[in-house]
Amino acid sequence: MITLTVTADNAADLRTQLAAILGGSVSALPAAEAAPAAEAPKPTTRKAPAKAEEKPVEQVQETPAVEQAKGSPDKLDFNTDVAPLVVSTVETYGKPVVVEVLTQFGVAKASEVPEAQWGELIAALTDAAANATPLAA
Repeated sequence: MITLTVTADNAADLRTQLAAILGGSVSALPAAEAAPAAEAPKPTTRKAPAKAEEKPVEQVQETPAVEQAKGSPDKLDFNTDVAPLVVSTVETYGKPVVVEVLTQFGVAKASEVPEAQWGELIAALTDAAANATPLAA
């Protein structure tokens, strides 16, 4: 979506600005009415943009993998604990969130994180998800 804001002092000014935007083709626009010569231009006031509606923060439920990661990282399994979390984080929050976490570990793929750091990876992904905005459905 492209948003374009045009501020004009009067109809003639608007017509001129639209002609410039449309490359001189304003034949479909009504003729501009002449503005009174004695009228001084009115100062333009702008309203502050409407604030986006704040969405409630989703509470992230800690999975058994996260709880296990906090206790004993050597009991984690990449295919059942790490990979599904990476995939769900990408699907819910987008790939950049996961890439940012992986750069903290100096790797490009989750499978490159050493097994001893899987617990830290799970915790970092959980924290990143808690602070990220979900993708639009």
